[in-house]
Amino acid sequence: MRAARILAGSLLAFLLVEVLIFDTNVYPSVLKPDSSAGMLETFLHNERRRKVVNRNQVLAIGDSRMGFIPRYPNKLGDLPYTFATIATPGTTPRCWYYMLRATDPTARRYSAIILPVENYDDAETWEDHADRILDLHFLIARLRWTDIPEFSQSFTRPSSNGTRRSRFCSRAASTRRICRIFFAARSIASKMSSFHDGSRATGITITPGPPTMSPACRSIGPSIR
Repeated sequence: MRAARILAGSLLAFLLVEVLIFDTNVYPSVLKPDSSAGMLETFLHNERRRKVVNRNQVLAIGDSRMGFIPRYPNKLGDLPYTFATIATPGTTPRCWYYMLRATDPTARRYSAIILPVENYDDAETWEDHADRILDLHFLIARLRWTDIPEFSQSFTRPSSNGTRRSRFCSRAASTRRICRIFFAARSIASKMSSFHDGSRATGITITPGPPTMSPACRSIGPSIR
């Protein structure tokens, strides 16, 4: 019975940390802006905060080669549309799907979406974007647990599928580490409290003093740089 309670409590703690940190704005808010995920989250955050007065909105999406600057057409004044962009350097069409979902979950915010193409030739390139490992680095804060099957199966090589699943589950590993730190700190605090209570009960006085070093440590101390 005790094991069942511990298991249930651990599962509840895991779900709470997962929901409170990764399923809210806590995790995206602490990302470094110069990281892949932090840069993408910055563009998405700015677009979601942009004031929209009507549905005549046109959104550009792409990578660093998009080359679209919305303020220039918006300054014309006589156009019936307002332009914006969430083009992020290094992203691929797979990233754009999840970026659009995060920016416009109901698909009612924009009248048109501008998508770039490299050129008009149907020639194969040396890189297979379907197996690009960098996509997960950009999307780690945007992916949900329900995205695991679809996202992992979008890779063509079996080894990539396994890598996707394992790296996607790094969020679970982070949650476990957070839980371990929490419970370790709680255990240490409990032991220190018991130690001080026992010291007072037995009349032992704890006097802080300078740290000491054993003779063996003194002998090797000067050689440590």
